[in-house]
Amino acid sequence: MMPSKQPNPNTTHLLIRHQEIALKGRNRPYFERRLTKNLARRVGESGKVLSLSGRVVVDLAEPARSDSGKLNHLISELAALSGVHAVTPCKVLGTDPERIKSEARDWARHDLDASADIRTFAVRTRRVDKKFPVRSNEIDITVGSAIQALKPGLTANLKKPDLRISIEIRAKHAMIYSNETNGVHGLPQDSSQRVICLLSGGIDSPVAACEIMRRGCSPVLVHFHSKPYTSEASIAKVKRLAAVIRRYSAHPVELWLVPLLDVQKAVRDQCNERHRTVHYRRFMMRIADELGRRVGAKAIVTGDALGQVASQTLTNLNAIEDAVKTAVLRPLISLDKDQIIVKARNLGTYEISIEPHDDACVLFASPNPSTQAGLSALLDEEARLPLYRLVFSALDAAEKIIV
Repeated sequence: MMPSKQPNPNTTHLLIRHQEIALKGRNRPYFERRLTKNLARRVGESGKVLSLSGRVVVDLAEPARSDSGKLNHLISELAALSGVHAVTPCKVLGTDPERIKSEARDWARHDLDASADIRTFAVRTRRVDKKFPVRSNEIDITVGSAIQALKPGLTANLKKPDLRISIEIRAKHAMIYSNETNGVHGLPQDSSQRVICLLSGGIDSPVAACEIMRRGCSPVLVHFHSKPYTSEASIAKVKRLAAVIRRYSAHPVELWLVPLLDVQKAVRDQCNERHRTVHYRRFMMRIADELGRRVGAKAIVTGDALGQVASQTLTNLNAIEDAVKTAVLRPLISLDKDQIIVKARNLGTYEISIEPHDDACVLFASPNPSTQAGLSALLDEEARLPLYRLVFSALDAAEKIIV
């Protein structure tokens, strides 16, 4: 979520726009408090998060205010938080009409100096405070005339301008801005809404984890490995993916590395070869479910997309989910691979995900796995296995990393 343009050097604040929160009615203050808390944690000493005339803003401190590199980085970091619709660098000032005109002209001068390609412009004023003595269209005309004089040949285009100067006038403050950086949207993250996110080294599961964060959940990442059959390089790859996911989280993220080899050997020795992958997945669900009970998670999240691979048919998905009573969330269930890849590229996980890695799910797996594994047959085969011992042994040997 890098800013599309260099911030205007007159920037004093960052306007934090949210969208879905506005639809929450009487619960809106609760969600706004969550967003403000998450923003403050990420802003740190770079500024102060406050409510200004009904708007959530970051009052920038030095050096973020004067260092464009630091300011760009901060904008990018805030845009990555769920609940943020957009981050807008702005100038906050009083409501004196002459000062608004002067500051808007100076703001436009910097934007014009930064880009020689600007040929058209527009000024749009929004009076939230209807008691303000000057009408919006009058401000547009007055400020527009002052801006037009800054550059020969600059013309007004109200429909599709190269440069749009926006002015908001509220009860005690005015704001001037001209561009914004899109955020990830959604709802602000809540540290109490924990979910277990299964994380492979592939394309889908990191996207699923980020998608569920957009709905306000906090992920606990779980990766299953089959060392020594899977390499340290595959573990290192998952750690890098977890680091990217962490960027979108308002809180530190737990990554659990869980050995699955003993489970896989038991399944190999006692179960139908064509059912092995489904059995692996059922065990993953049980282990995730038990870990969820220990860490207070309320659901399990997977990167399943319907029909993408043999384990993701309706029959097999039902059979896998039958292993637990906890809710199983599948944010990508209706997406095709191309749609998921677009999301992965936007998140920054795609280039890591496509690196070669060892996949625990294919160890001892059949070259012809069943797409319609019957639940009764699976249960008969599992009756030969020490289910609870395998689940608890895997968790006892798990490693937890804080990302």
